[in-house]
Amino acid sequence: MKLKFTLLCVCIFLAGTIQQTFGQIISVTGKVRSKTSGEALVGATIAVEGTNTTTITDVTGSFSISANKGANLVISYTGLTTLKYKINSSTPFDVQMEEADKNLTEVVVIGYGTKKRRDLSTSISSISSKDIAKTPVADAAQALQGRVSGVTIVQGSGAPGGTGGTGIKIRGISSLTGTNNPLIVVDGYPLPDQQSDNVLNSFGTGDIESIDVLKDAAAASIYGVRASNGVILITTKRGKAGKTTLSVDVYRGIQQAWQLPTMLNAREYAIINSEANIASGKTILPKLADFDAIGREYGNGTNWLDEIFRRAAIQSVNLNATGGSDKVQY
Repeated sequence: MKLKFTLLCVCIFLAGTIQQTFGQIISVTGKVRSKTSGEALVGATIAVEGTNTTTITDVTGSFSISANKGANLVISYTGLTTLKYKINSSTPFDVQMEEADKNLTEVVVIGYGTKKRRDLSTSISSISSKDIAKTPVADAAQALQGRVSGVTIVQGSGAPGGTGGTGIKIRGISSLTGTNNPLIVVDGYPLPDQQSDNVLNSFGTGDIESIDVLKDAAAASIYGVRASNGVILITTKRGKAGKTTLSVDVYRGIQQAWQLPTMLNAREYAIINSEANIASGKTILPKLADFDAIGREYGNGTNWLDEIFRRAAIQSVNLNATGGSDKVQY
């Protein structure tokens, strides 16, 4: 009897010690929902910190889990900020989760994974809306001109009102796809290739939040062979829920042709024309043979560049309206 009594005392002592060390086990219930919309979150993960005890919310956003009193309850959901609660009682939890505020400039999504931007600095170039606003340009293609290494921007036509479009070449010329135009992706949607007029001419710079240029094959691999000439990612400006904003961007100025060639006067033209005929084995034109006489008769002549080019006014007005609700933004 003495031996049995001693063992019983030891067991009672150990049970009391375990309960004191790990705390009282209680059942915790609650409901998880979105703070923005108030809707129940299905599939949110609830875990007891430091243990393998986990559960998920049902179709109503409710959950039930057993844990030691004083333990931490970690609640997580994709795209939302992870929350942590300390369990002090079995009182039901009413959890409201907010959208996670991530710094998207630090991580770049490439294909089926992510990489840090500093590891891809040579193959990815970005231009923000602030950079675009510094120079008044007609379209998104001109906003890239001279700002991104390895990208060549050539205006297709210099005629007033010309529709030749702007040609873009990223890291040279390719022949894999039958065209040298890069793939244009707007808000995640690849656009069909335009053989002559580049689609960037149809985008107003006031609607663009940022432009990213993918020049590396690994960064553009998810788009397949269409990305062999590079990819230009355009992110447009979005409205914010519950806030209506009107913005006006106006600029006015004077445009003038620069670095024009120097025109010849009548005497200089006669000399150049005669020298060209002699060099090609032709006869000098009789009416241009006497250089001095032509100079005295016609003087400097007509400077046709001065007649064609002149200063002209230029202006642009952009009016943007953004806003929306929790479900729809414009």
